[in-house]
Amino acid sequence: AQEKGLTVPCDTIKTVTCNVKAMRLDVLKTALEALGHYVCQSGSTLTWGRESYNRETGELRVTSQANAQKIMQSYGKQGVKEIAKKFGCQYIQNQSNSNKFTLLKRSF
Repeated sequence: AQEKGLTVPCDTIKTVTCNVKAMRLDVLKTALEALGHYVCQSGSTLTWGRESYNRETGELRVTSQANAQKIMQSYGKQGVKEIAKKFGCQYIQNQSNSNKFTLLKRSF
């Protein structure tokens, strides 16, 4: 018996494109590095692996919707950390849920 299947060329890459304008490149780069990516920047474009973000067009190109969601979650966390730092708050990660955190304002 001969197996039937779909032959896909090795160089075929599926991508998901999202339009996300106004992302700060420094925060996005930190978020991607937190996910374990090696990130290169050229002007207003960040690339990591076969994925990229172009700040001018707002185009986020990733290989799956799941990757887009992970990146957006990490970007949100890094954004909150930046705000906490800016306003002198302490960022405390919830031990049981990585998507929850507490910000404490230091008072003297």
